[in-house]
Amino acid sequence: MSKLKNTLSRLLLLSLIGGGVGIFAPSAHAASFKCPDILSRLLNIVRKPTPLKTKVKYNETVQLIAQFKGEENTSPLGRFKTLYLDKKQREIHRVHFKDGKAYDSNGMQLSKRGSFFSPRRNKGSNDYIYVMDKSGNIYIGVSDPGRFHHSSFLAGDDVVAAGHIAFEKGEVVWVSNVSGHYQPRGKTLDYLLSELNELGIDVSKVEKDIIVRPPPLPQPTPTTESTRSIGASP
Repeated sequence: MSKLKNTLSRLLLLSLIGGGVGIFAPSAHAASFKCPDILSRLLNIVRKPTPLKTKVKYNETVQLIAQFKGEENTSPLGRFKTLYLDKKQREIHRVHFKDGKAYDSNGMQLSKRGSFFSPRRNKGSNDYIYVMDKSGNIYIGVSDPGRFHHSSFLAGDDVVAAGHIAFEKGEVVWVSNVSGHYQPRGKTLDYLLSELNELGIDVSKVEKDIIVRPPPLPQPTPTTESTRSIGASP
């Protein structure tokens, strides 16, 4: 047993030197040493990142609620300005999927971790906030009220879906459409589940919490009478 532990320890050390553990962009040393598949499986690591999707796949989106416009300059929820990510920062939050498992940007399997302010905290499990963009890319992060919100990922841009998501050993175990910044309808969760299904996730095993919201009220169409200046002649 001790020999097995020593062997695994040496393999782990070599793979760390080669930049192969939890790192998508291996160092120059990786050319001379490649982490064995068996070690990757033992450590639950995926070595290569999935490419960023750029083709528009979903046309129906949800806009940021009006009261949060400009929050990157002055936050309506506190003294902090809401953080808006740029392209490079956003990539760090993108979820990668391989063989039905979810990984973070360091190649590590996603599991229980997340926000204390989660709607799922009373179920004994932490989770992340997430958004999905028009190309089907999914981004996750830890909520920080007044500082980091659903709007942070795409810098206030429209989303296809938004809510909370929980993982267990790389598997998606729970999703919701809970988002105060976007207040998406239940249909948006269908888009997320459809995308997860295409990524190899068994969505029939995923617990779902859906907030049903009424459709948005249509904006009144201005008429000649309503737009006429006060005191103008009929």
